[in-house]
Amino acid sequence: MSAAIAMPDASPTDNEAHSTVTHEQWSDRFSAIGATLAERGNYWTTLEVVSCSEPEVVNLPIADDLADIWRDLRDGLNRLEAGGELSDIVWEWRFLFDVHWGAHAAEAIRALHAAAAKY
Repeated sequence: MSAAIAMPDASPTDNEAHSTVTHEQWSDRFSAIGATLAERGNYWTTLEVVSCSEPEVVNLPIADDLADIWRDLRDGLNRLEAGGELSDIVWEWRFLFDVHWGAHAAEAIRALHAAAAKY
């Protein structure tokens, strides 16, 4: 997370990017992480952090958080390896951190800390 926050500002080019990570690859990663975490693999949270009403409490798999983070970062790495524009990839990583995987990372860290501390 600190590396994502420290990434420089970047402006994307007009190059159109398509995802390089398939749903099957994501699913394989999700399954592998889930198998590794076993019984410590789920946590309770709310989907709305800021709400005027009482938020719904849900049970989520840490594997979903970690597999989503992997997908967002792996996609950029794949495009870099294929000769993609660094400015496009940095821009996308920063954007996805802000709107997607940053929240997954925060939730996963909280859940993994609780599991390790046996709360």
